[in-house]
Amino acid sequence: MLPVTIVTPSYNQAPFLEATIRSVLEQDYPDIEYLVIDGGSTDGTLDILRRYQRRLTWISERDAGQSDALNKGFRRAKGQIVAWLNSDDVYLPGAVRRAVEFLEQHPAAAMVYGEADCIDESGKLLGSYFSRHFDLAELALSCFVCQPTVFLRRTAVGDVGWLDPSLHYAMDYDLWIRLAQKYPVAYLPEKLACYRAHAAAKTFVRRDRSYQEAIRVVKKRFGYVAYPWCLGLADYRVSSVDQFFEARPITRLARWAALALFLGHNLGSGKGVRHLIGHFAGRASGRWPDGSVTREFRLSASPEPGDRFLEFHGRHLFPAGNLALDVYYNDALWDRIVVRSSGPFVGTVELPEPTREGEPHSILLRTDTVGRCAPEFRPLSFVLEDVLIRKDYWLGEPPRRVTGFCPTRDALAEKYGR
Repeated sequence: MLPVTIVTPSYNQAPFLEATIRSVLEQDYPDIEYLVIDGGSTDGTLDILRRYQRRLTWISERDAGQSDALNKGFRRAKGQIVAWLNSDDVYLPGAVRRAVEFLEQHPAAAMVYGEADCIDESGKLLGSYFSRHFDLAELALSCFVCQPTVFLRRTAVGDVGWLDPSLHYAMDYDLWIRLAQKYPVAYLPEKLACYRAHAAAKTFVRRDRSYQEAIRVVKKRFGYVAYPWCLGLADYRVSSVDQFFEARPITRLARWAALALFLGHNLGSGKGVRHLIGHFAGRASGRWPDGSVTREFRLSASPEPGDRFLEFHGRHLFPAGNLALDVYYNDALWDRIVVRSSGPFVGTVELPEPTREGEPHSILLRTDTVGRCAPEFRPLSFVLEDVLIRKDYWLGEPPRRVTGFCPTRDALAEKYGR
């Protein structure tokens, strides 16, 4: 049994702190060291900590920010596995046990992350975090790793240099990248935590700064800045509204501003120029954070007994010509979906019998269709909004989403009424 240390950095989060503490103390894993590193709160936080001081260790002193507080905790940690839970987030029951079991079963992995629900100030469910199977190249496009679901091997964190104390918003993103560039990172397709999204959270209060810091991290670690980061920052600067709280179409002005940022961040380096050439030539492939796909997209599915069909929900973007989607199953061409008119489509293919229950299988969607939708400054093929698995239709059972697939905001809005 691997000993675990959980660190909670805290500063004036008394309204949420007790729920955070209880979610750790009520875990069913027996070997947890729990440290709360407080930055000198004045809002009642210390009264809460004193109530639980027999079951956790805490200090309260001024620090140099969240990264500094976390590094204090990690350096004190006795556990072989470390994690941090911010003082407004909560673990789901059994999260620690499941993560440790996974790391025991996958000894090469230095880090595992799972799925999370997003909740508001009152704990109301807002939807699911946009998690997906790990891919380092896609991590350059967006941070799809939800921080409270992450569990780390302490030796690996120490090896890559702990958290960067100069970072205040993207310190977690920076750590994921550094770890993934040196060690295997694994995805556990289970809900492990709830991420609290509220207007007072520093990532949202200082959104412009958080975008800029993330962009600096991406450029430092990858040598270029991907277009989605530029689009997010430009959109926020033009509208002053965060897309998370108020989804709306991105304006033409924001797209032109994003193009200026994209060029400005990449023209000064060889890697940046090569990235620009590949971007505009449509050589890159994959699924963008908004669900748009360029050329191809790969995902992993684990069919169960009785699963019969795979449904692809998407949009054909171009009014002229058909959209032909070749479906590869375990790298062998399995079927073809032909969409004959632009707009929404549902493409269905019949699944082969799984070789073993729960065994993951590779699914690849590929097309030669590549075009541009003005005023998009990126080559696009189609939009993939959701991927579902169905049993026989006559059974009347509802479909389930392919584990690890991140739906678009429109698909989430339909489910959660946002």
